[in-house]
Amino acid sequence: MPTTDFIRLPVITLVWLAVPAVASGECTFSEVGILENIKRIASAHPGASVDSESLRASWKLDAETVEYFEAGGCYDYGEKAGRATRMVKARDANAVLEVAIDLARKFMTEQDQQRVIEAIDDGVFEVIAEDGADTRLIGHSFGEIVVSHSFADGTDTVEIAWPVY
Repeated sequence: MPTTDFIRLPVITLVWLAVPAVASGECTFSEVGILENIKRIASAHPGASVDSESLRASWKLDAETVEYFEAGGCYDYGEKAGRATRMVKARDANAVLEVAIDLARKFMTEQDQQRVIEAIDDGVFEVIAEDGADTRLIGHSFGEIVVSHSFADGTDTVEIAWPVY
């Protein structure tokens, strides 16, 4: 009987240790780590608030404009920054690209910033337009950098999303 109890203890311990590994195997990236990154970004922007459920930080630039930063992923990690502005009409294509560059400079690595700026300066991106929104795809070694633009209900939104490696 003592031998059986001795054998059960290691087996139970192994099963208990395996449970967290199985649970964490659902996603590669830790929400806790992602949230810490978002809090770090938020701390750099006065008045920022963090929504830990949506993994998003947001802050007002002025009375009409909210800027935000999001991050996440399960198997592929990415980040996204956006600017939503109350406007009478949509930004034109040049203004959209200016906002995209501004967001890239604020949030992306220097290497990815350069990739975005060069692609925009050289016009090297694919444009997809549908249902009042347009998307620009910029090549990236780990996927694509996506610049999206939409105008709905008096709000003009420009977002840039990119893979993080």
